[in-house]
Amino acid sequence: MGGGLLMLVGTLGLLGMTVTADPASSSRLALGADAALLALLLLRGTALMGLALLFHLGVILAVFSKMVHGAYRFAALLRAAADQGQG
Repeated sequence: MGGGLLMLVGTLGLLGMTVTADPASSSRLALGADAALLALLLLRGTALMGLALLFHLGVILAVFSKMVHGAYRFAALLRAAADQGQG
């Protein structure tokens, strides 16, 4: 219980710092990330947590799947180059 409460307090603190920070030096992306973490912490232990985690996973996969694709594509190009060098 204490660890979860401290995570909630810390996230609220970060959210408050992000809101009051100079807009030129902070990212609005950080505000969204802090709000999402706060929402997940508040939904923890409720029936909506599974749905929230499913939504979170969908967003993460949508955002980062192109980056992962780039790494796999680079590895495939390296392997193709190595195969051409042997053949």
